[in-house]
Amino acid sequence: MAHLLAPEVEIELDEIWYFIARESGNLEIADRLVNFITDRFLLIARHPHVGRHRDDLRPGLRSFPVGQYLIFYRVVDVDVVILHVAHDGVIWKCYSANSCENNRNAEQFAKRLEYQYFVLKRVASAARSFYAPNV
Repeated sequence: MAHLLAPEVEIELDEIWYFIARESGNLEIADRLVNFITDRFLLIARHPHVGRHRDDLRPGLRSFPVGQYLIFYRVVDVDVVILHVAHDGVIWKCYSANSCENNRNAEQFAKRLEYQYFVLKRVASAARSFYAPNV
């Protein structure tokens, strides 16, 4: 089973790296954390149902914890689509708070996840047909 990354994931990983490097003052620590997170992508690809069901957020959504971060993903046919990597505190506040601003953020986050799911499902389907054409 392969894993595909949503475009936002690369940006989120860069932001995590920058934050850790800035706060710790150590580039190695930032490198190790990002490598630790991306290593989990391979684990999730090999064992796609290892993550927790997050139907409370969106049907079919799963999450897998990595330290203080959560990897959000979906299983699409035979592939795993990594949708987001976010600090668990940010996600929890976004989904558990009752303020209008947080609810608006939660709705936007959910809409992005839904859009990415459909786009990456098409990409996965096209990639499979390109690399394994019917003979």
